[in-house]
Amino acid sequence: MNSQIMQHLNEQVNEQGQDRYLILRRALRGNGVFSELSGLVLALGAKPIASFMGIEGTAVLTGLGIVLMLYGIDLFWVASQPEIDRRLGWTAVYLDIAWVISSYTLLLAGWLPLTTAGIWAIALLAEVVGGFAIWQYVGLRRTR
Repeated sequence: MNSQIMQHLNEQVNEQGQDRYLILRRALRGNGVFSELSGLVLALGAKPIASFMGIEGTAVLTGLGIVLMLYGIDLFWVASQPEIDRRLGWTAVYLDIAWVISSYTLLLAGWLPLTTAGIWAIALLAEVVGGFAIWQYVGLRRTR
């Protein structure tokens, strides 16, 4: 099966010897790594992170960590496809944009009694996720 994937990837290479999905593939993999690591840290370190951020309880952070790890697996799967379905690439962009909007909505609405460090952590993570959305968008534009 692995050799079939590699053969199909080689067929996707254009005349200049470049994979037309290369930028998108790298963006999705980068996002996948970031999502996996973030999810692992949240799931395993929910208690100290909750304290750091000023959040009571750890169930939400643990659940978010698990969801992020599943999302990271999905991103790796999409990136590993010989021909990336553009709809799945756009889905990743839209989900990342939704994360950014949700993060800033949470901060601006003041729904949680966050510490200053918690506010900065959420804002910084939103910026990183926004960067992945832009990188994936650029990758999608190059696949046309």
